[in-house]
Amino acid sequence: MCKAIRILLTVLAVSAFTLPAAPAAKKEPVKPLAPVMFKGKPFFPIGVYDLAPRKAPAHRRLGSIDPKLYEIGVNIAFFGNLGLPDNKRYPGYSHIKKAFERAKKDPRFADIALIINWSEGIHCQYDASLSGKAKRKYRPLTEAERKERSKFIGEAFSYFATQPNVIGYSMDEPENTFTNYFRTRHPKADMNNRIGGALVEYTSWLKKLIDKHHPGAMQIPIIAWWGTYKDVSPIYDVLIANQYPKPPGRVKSSEFAAGLYEVSFDAARAVSAARAANKTVIYMPPSFDTLNNWCTQTFNEMRYMVFAPVTRGAMGIMTWRLNRCSQDFRDNVLYPAIKELSQFKDYYLGTWHDELVTSNHDEATADYLKKFVARDELLADVKLGKKQLVKDFVPDVSYCLRRKANGSWMLLAVNNRREALDVTLNVDLKMPAKVKEALSGKDVKVSGKVIKDKFAPFDVKVYLWSEK
Repeated sequence: MCKAIRILLTVLAVSAFTLPAAPAAKKEPVKPLAPVMFKGKPFFPIGVYDLAPRKAPAHRRLGSIDPKLYEIGVNIAFFGNLGLPDNKRYPGYSHIKKAFERAKKDPRFADIALIINWSEGIHCQYDASLSGKAKRKYRPLTEAERKERSKFIGEAFSYFATQPNVIGYSMDEPENTFTNYFRTRHPKADMNNRIGGALVEYTSWLKKLIDKHHPGAMQIPIIAWWGTYKDVSPIYDVLIANQYPKPPGRVKSSEFAAGLYEVSFDAARAVSAARAANKTVIYMPPSFDTLNNWCTQTFNEMRYMVFAPVTRGAMGIMTWRLNRCSQDFRDNVLYPAIKELSQFKDYYLGTWHDELVTSNHDEATADYLKKFVARDELLADVKLGKKQLVKDFVPDVSYCLRRKANGSWMLLAVNNRREALDVTLNVDLKMPAKVKEALSGKDVKVSGKVIKDKFAPFDVKVYLWSEK
């Protein structure tokens, strides 16, 4: 090789190391989910499954409201279970009518959106002949049974249509209700991929009744399995997704032993499915300390689980469930976490600008953020299956950037890992010299467009600043 060629190759090699790096590809804007509507206006649902004070008498719990809920920003709740007239536990809807009379004595009640749940008897029939490991043994109604029950159900929906607080109706985890029936009818089917379509077949007749007798009301089912969200879109207007992380054996040896990141994964799956169907999502994390077969959340765990779904795009948070909480748990864990979440509800309804943010933890580096079971049935007596690699993994850090109409910004970021992280957030905006981290009240310096901060395990940070 001649000397001139060697010199040229050397120059080119050196240049390869000295040329400026190509700019990172710009992120595509994220399509916002539509907000939930209440009395003709968008709102961000923040609520609890129940409303009653801890010491309310059992026969008066429905319609009794803990006044602290108003103070912490609760604006939505479930309100009673609709049953058939011969249902001894939920006798039709007369018990709900009486509860309305009690609750309406407080004018603040008018500002709480309500979801009416219906019991299994509305959409299925108990069938003792069904075999299977799951304890729930129900079959779908026949056409004749649907027709017979529709008159009463329509009457109930017509009554609830006169109650301005009622925004819609729900059923609780229909996958688990029909597990045994589906397996009997489709023994060779991949249940995770097929049961969603079956649920549409089994229950879509109720959506038609809602539209007929309560126009404008929404169907808001609690869907248990994250593999089901896509296929059940025909039977929901608002999807409620729920996941209750637990440690191995359900015995928690220490804080963060449970897989809290499952909430982030589950919320992302629900949001993705709802976005494709032009629907929206309320997320339901756990909140209880009186269930002996499950673990109790600490304040830090609860804070993470109410904020993390918002970073994945959820448009509401409702915890499950208040009447499973001691007074100490309410006062020191659940209520403080909900109050923090509600402080920023105006930002959640602002414009989305997530594409303007990148971090040094935008990918999953922990193995537990990459592997999840095919489905989680939330049943103690049903095996969950083996964990498998997933494409839509949970990143180390997830975040969302929202802007209110007045020009103020909120960057919400959470650490999805059990380990502490040094996090660098790049915000492609003209930034002030410092931002306020609202949960701690501390000012955090900004270097150009970069925010650097230390995140504890499953930590939550809310950075606020104004354009002015």
